Amino acid sequence: MAKISNTTVYPTIIPTVNDYVVLTDVNDNNATKTSKLSDFQAFFGITTLQITLTAAEILALNTNPKILLTANAGEYILPISSVMKYTYANVAYTFAGQLELRMGAGTPNAIAYWPASSLFNGVNNVVAWPLEPASSYEYGNAAGGDSLTLGATGVNPTGGDGGTLTINVQYRIVKF
Repeated sequence: MAKISNTTVYPTIIPTVNDYVVLTDVNDNNATKTSKLSDFQAFFGITTLQITLTAAEILALNTNPKILLTANAGEYILPISSVMKYTYANVAYTFAGQLELRMGAGTPNAIAYWPASSLFNGVNNVVAWPLEPASSYEYGNAAGGDSLTLGATGVNPTGGDGGTLTINVQYRIVKF
């Protein structure tokens, strides 16, 4: 049997969440078993979501913030990091304010924001990380069950011709 360090027999790859790893199950007489990398994410309590918004969702971000994730009662979403990608199509969107990542629907629950008017009103593709608000914040509902949402301040964006906005958020669900 070849050694794992033999990269001719076992080529090196960049893993994805659906790839398998081989491990020893010490609770089953050291039986050899497999697990997906996504199982390790769950074991460590970290999950990643990636959502691409349609043009209609982008144009309604003020009046109808996009729900990205909803927690159950007694659960609290704790975002660890986020990044957003705007892919320009034919006509740029016009944002008057900023985009906010929120714990709930309203601006008082913003946990991070992007200065959208300066980032997404052009004809270039943009990848940007958010800024954090200057004030402290708390969950809108002490009983848990809040939703992680993406919304625009001021008014709905205008324009746009099929350009997409993709947000990637790494998070944990905390239960007390």
